[in-house]
Amino acid sequence: MIRRAERLAAAASVAAVAAMIAVTGTTAGVASARVLGSSGVQSGLSPVVWNGTDLVTAAVGANGTLYAYEQVPGAATWQRQTVETQAGDGGTALGAPSVTATATSVQVVSEDANGKIWFYQQADGQGTWSAPQLVAQVSVGQVVLAQQPKIAWTGVDGHTGTNSVITIANAAGDILFWYQSGSSWIHETVASPTQGVGYGAPDLTATNTGVVIAAVGSNGAFYTFFEAYGGPTWASDGSLGAGARQFWGPPAVTWDGVNVTVAAAFTDGTGITLRFMWKANSAQLWSQETLPGVTDAQFLAQDPAITWTGGNLLVAAVQQLTPDKMRLDFWWQGSTFTTFNRETVAAANYPDAFGPPALTYDPAAPGEAVITAPFTTNAFQTTTALDDWTEPTGGTTWTRHQVNAP
Repeated sequence: MIRRAERLAAAASVAAVAAMIAVTGTTAGVASARVLGSSGVQSGLSPVVWNGTDLVTAAVGANGTLYAYEQVPGAATWQRQTVETQAGDGGTALGAPSVTATATSVQVVSEDANGKIWFYQQADGQGTWSAPQLVAQVSVGQVVLAQQPKIAWTGVDGHTGTNSVITIANAAGDILFWYQSGSSWIHETVASPTQGVGYGAPDLTATNTGVVIAAVGSNGAFYTFFEAYGGPTWASDGSLGAGARQFWGPPAVTWDGVNVTVAAAFTDGTGITLRFMWKANSAQLWSQETLPGVTDAQFLAQDPAITWTGGNLLVAAVQQLTPDKMRLDFWWQGSTFTTFNRETVAAANYPDAFGPPALTYDPAAPGEAVITAPFTTNAFQTTTALDDWTEPTGGTTWTRHQVNAP
């Protein structure tokens, strides 16, 4: 029963991480939270993108090396490439990466245990990665889920300018932002703690008029901020409150061409459900609904992922069905904007378990949804694999592959 209790406690921490965001920098810290097994990959997020030709994902191995993996359409195997070794960073451990695809390259960012944010890039068609570029160094101290850099590219429909943008929260609870200008990164502060409320776990997306950042507050609320391309300042872009014993979890945000859309865990005081939120780019008020199939009796165990296919919104998340069983789930938008259909991707019986899922869409005919997630057969004690699951557009069956062996 001890192991079962530990597993439930881990699941409960998904949304409750908002309550642990350190405004004063007194939490456990990034470095202490990065525990590696003896083989395989870290159990953190391994984001996946489509670069126009191939699928690309990234993860930090148990040896501290940052890897990228590439798969051509229709293939069953992934080709691994070394992006950076732990030794190359002076022996400092790297954290879970964030990945974006531009018109000509794939870009990766990772924060090391000292708070340095490193940027890497690979031009499309090439087999090697650029030398690391230091974006900035930030203070560390937030819990690991609340302090991870996120990167996006502003080359969206309706916007002619293109550059890469990064966000992260620091130990003080500030939301920080950088945009790429030539070979340099320009820093801006999005928001700082106000009246004792700091921020953590920011994510960002580019729209046709500017950049939106979503984050959680140390008071449990959900906040968004907007800055138009060219500035000059960041402004509050709406929020959703939280009552006593209620907390929003780390948000996943995307742009669907009309709306900013978000998936996030929500602790309602008795359990953890999955919420879908949306608003028009210029609106201040958020609409929300609970996605089907997630209840207080079988609550969310890993933070969700969301993506836009060009015609449909997709969501993935992991549920804790019982103390001994997890389920990787997938939702796709139905006949109306607010109608979602749930599918079971895979199940895991203890000590098997899923890490946080990442999600993208591969438009190569016939098109397919792609989920990547760490997977363990021993409760993340020593070894963790990185797996992927794919389903063709209109299909009903998910196919599993192994990206990196445990």
